[in-house]
Amino acid sequence: MSCKMRFGASAVRLTLVVGLVALCSPLASWATPTSCPQFYVCIANDGGTLHGTNSGLALAGSTVIGINNTFGTNLGSLTLSTGALTSGNLEIGGTFAAGGSILITEGAGTLFSGTFSTPVDWTVLGLTEKTVKGKTIYGCISAGCTYTLLGTVSGTYGNVTVAGATVQQTVNTKTPFTGGNMTLADGTTKFVTPEPGTLGLMGTGLLGIGLVGMRKLRTKSGSSSQAGGF
Repeated sequence: MSCKMRFGASAVRLTLVVGLVALCSPLASWATPTSCPQFYVCIANDGGTLHGTNSGLALAGSTVIGINNTFGTNLGSLTLSTGALTSGNLEIGGTFAAGGSILITEGAGTLFSGTFSTPVDWTVLGLTEKTVKGKTIYGCISAGCTYTLLGTVSGTYGNVTVAGATVQQTVNTKTPFTGGNMTLADGTTKFVTPEPGTLGLMGTGLLGIGLVGMRKLRTKSGSSSQAGGF
C-alpha cells in the first residue's frame, strides 16, 4: 500500500492558487491580530455539509466564524457550488469546471457574492491503493483521507470588485469519498481589495516612473562626465 496525494489539475495552476492563498497569510494564523493584512479581506468558516456528484460540489450550512480580525461563533454563512467534473473523479481527485457560485453573508446582509473564475481543484491526501486480481482498490490510511477544494474566486465585496481564493477542507474520512454528503471541517476565503488588476497597474506605473527616473539620472551623469572631459 502507498499513501498518495492526487491532483486533478495542472501543477502550474495549482501552484498559482496556493501561492495566492499563501500570499494572503498562513491559514493557521487566524488567532493573531495581524492575521489579515491591510488591503485583504479574510473570512474563516466552520462546519457544514459538502455534497458531491459528477455534476459538481455544493457546500451548505457552513458558519462564518471570522471576518478579517473579528471572530465569533456565528457571524454569517458561506455557501458555494462548482461546475461539473471535467477530469478525474470524486474518489481520487479531479477538476471541476469554473463557474458555479460562492456567497458569503454577514448577519442578514451579503458580504461577498461571486463565482469560481478558474477550474476548481479537488485533491485528496491519505489515499491508498492496492491491486487485487488486476483491479485497483482504494482505501484510506489509519488517520483517514482528507479532501480539499481549492479554487480562485472573483466577485463583489460590497460594491468593490475583488479576486482571491478559497480553500475548503473536509474532516478525515475513513473510506474514500465516492459521492453523497461529507462533513466539512473548516475553510478560508481571502481576497485583495481593491481589484488586483488595479494594484498591478499601479505597480507597473510606479516601476515605469522609477525606470524613467533612473534613465534621466544616468543621462545626467553621462553628460556631466563628458563635460568634465573638455
